[in-house]
Amino acid sequence: MNGSGGRIVFGIDDKTSKVVGMDSDNIFKTMDAITSAISDACKPRIMPEGTYVRISETTRPVEGYMLKELILRGQNRYYDSEPCNGMGVTDAEIETLCKSMK
Repeated sequence: MNGSGGRIVFGIDDKTSKVVGMDSDNIFKTMDAITSAISDACKPRIMPEGTYVRISETTRPVEGYMLKELILRGQNRYYDSEPCNGMGVTDAEIETLCKSMK
């Protein structure tokens, strides 16, 4: 990691220093390959702060609700099957519900 600044520029011809661009069909593959090469070569491993999720070919920070869902999924649990603490139901409410379902 460069602590003093600097830039890496892609799409420049090494011999002529002219801008030649990059093949748009492979740009995401190239970005992934560069990211993997840098990550694999760094010791100790570079770990970003926070939690990220892969969406298509981009990596984005996870929003709070999504992080909670991912944690539940990792435990083979789902939001809509979680108990609601502090909630109660009366026998009369159960009877009303059962009658409405007949």
